[in-house]
Amino acid sequence: MRGTKADGAEESQEMVSENTVREFAAKAIALGAKVERFANPGDAEKFLSDFFRKNEIKNVLIGKKLEQIFGGSGKFPILKFRDFGEAEKADAGIILADYGISETGTIVQFYQDDREKLPGILPGICLCLLEAEKIVKNAEAIADEISNQLSQGKQVAFLSGPSRTADIECELQIGVHGPAELVILLIDEAVR
Repeated sequence: MRGTKADGAEESQEMVSENTVREFAAKAIALGAKVERFANPGDAEKFLSDFFRKNEIKNVLIGKKLEQIFGGSGKFPILKFRDFGEAEKADAGIILADYGISETGTIVQFYQDDREKLPGILPGICLCLLEAEKIVKNAEAIADEISNQLSQGKQVAFLSGPSRTADIECELQIGVHGPAELVILLIDEAVR
């Protein structure tokens, strides 16, 4: 995607990309999410360890994509569960986003089954890893990818800030139908 310095496209592409990342972070924060940025996955992993220790998190749900990365490390208190009743014991969940949409500050996650979706919706705290290069300007930029994933039988979730509802006595409630806290870890290098 990058051009060469001779045609001036490389510098312009980097500026657009950084502006897109900044716009995403600003929109996500405006929706109530917390955004942290890291140069590499190792720095993000250290943040997670510190976050779990400081918040006394004992049980963490992770999706299948992250089990391959963190599952055998022993660095996180990963909750192994057989049924949804056991999954409710989780203090936090970690997901790996497939995309971020800068126009709305939205996280996009494709998943095959409920077990993959649970870490993003069941615990009170959702921690989301998002590679900066996976942030696109708007949903139209990934429309074909969404269609492709749906045609393969996958589902798509769009997360924009902590869960909110005003269905209860017309008063805004946070965390009723999902996490009360969303922490997005923007990572400049690839996680996978």
